Amino acid sequence: MASAEGQRPSRIAAHVGCAVGTIHNTIHTFEKEGADGSAEKTRGPKNARPVLGETKADPLKAILHQSPRGHFSGCGISRAPPGSFPGPK
Repeated sequence: MASAEGQRPSRIAAHVGCAVGTIHNTIHTFEKEGADGSAEKTRGPKNARPVLGETKADPLKAILHQSPRGHFSGCGISRAPPGSFPGPK
């Protein structure tokens, strides 16, 4: 590793093409975890609970595979008739 050879983080960052902070983080992780620290890690919360329970999620899952055309009738949202908007000139 270039850091072990005495190269400064700014020089390593310029050579690799990343930010100096990225080099600092990488060196810190390597010192703490060794070579295994460079492996890809999972992101996000460790114990995320679903926002909706199954009873509320199931009806929404059923809607996913339906056409949206029938869901907006009667609510004021409709398809604009042809020629309503000016086209490119």
